[in-house]
Amino acid sequence: LSQVFLDIILYVYSRKNRNELFGLFLFITVKAIYLPWVILGIQFLTGNSAMIFVAVIVGGHIFYYFEDVFPKLPIGYNRNPFKAPKFLQNAADAMGLNYIYQGAPDWEDMQLVTILHLTLAQ
Repeated sequence: LSQVFLDIILYVYSRKNRNELFGLFLFITVKAIYLPWVILGIQFLTGNSAMIFVAVIVGGHIFYYFEDVFPKLPIGYNRNPFKAPKFLQNAADAMGLNYIYQGAPDWEDMQLVTILHLTLAQ
C-alpha cells in the first residue's frame, strides 16, 4: 500500500509541476509531466508488473482532476468532492483537531521521492 501511495503522490506532483526537470540515472533529464510514463516504461523493461502502475496513474489522475480541475470548471461551482463533510469538520473542531487542508503540498525536493520509488520498485 505504501508503494501505491508514493506513486500517486508522484503522479499528482508531476501534474502540478509540469516543467520541473528531473535527473534520472545521472545522465537522463526528464520533465516532471513525463516522469510517471518514464517510470512505467522502466517497470515494463525490468519485468515488473506494469498494470499496478497503470492503475496508480488512473487513480492519481482522478484525484488530480477532482482536486484541481473540476472546482475551476463552470459546473464545478468551486466545490471539492474530496473535502470532508461539515459534520466531520465540526467533530474535528470539537476534539481540537482543526487542521485545515490546503491541497497537495509542493515539495521542494521531489527527487527524493523518485529515488525512493525506483529503490522500492526493485
